Amino acid sequence: MKAMFTQQRIQIMHLGKHHEEYTDAYIFAWESGVYPFLHDLGGEHQYLPHELYGDFFEVSAQKGASIYERLNRAWADEEDNLTYSRLESDLMGIGSSREWRPDEVMNVCRYLFLTGCFDEVFWKALCKPTADSSWVEFVRDAYSREHDTAFM
Repeated sequence: MKAMFTQQRIQIMHLGKHHEEYTDAYIFAWESGVYPFLHDLGGEHQYLPHELYGDFFEVSAQKGASIYERLNRAWADEEDNLTYSRLESDLMGIGSSREWRPDEVMNVCRYLFLTGCFDEVFWKALCKPTADSSWVEFVRDAYSREHDTAFM
């Protein structure tokens, strides 16, 4: 089944890069190993390819949804003032379950950004670079299928 997942991953990325199939967020999710949970159709007779391979993504639907829920709470509560550094600290800091890697947090956030979740004001505030995290703007970078899709 893992071989079928790998073959499906390459096919999805190829169709996205060369034939304009799927959304940027969907292609990015496959490339980065994030289960594209916001693209679930969950129908009895209709589904997208990722729904057959949930166990093979590096970041599960549950992990991705947990970040989505946290960002949604921050977006709804303007007094939360959530920063990317604080999000990372909450997920990976002392006393946390340490189930997250930094690249996973970033990739889920980028998937959510590319999907169109939340508004530009929220993303600018969340991804404001600091001396320790100038790279955080990657989350909001424009996505180019031609240049950003890598078959590795």
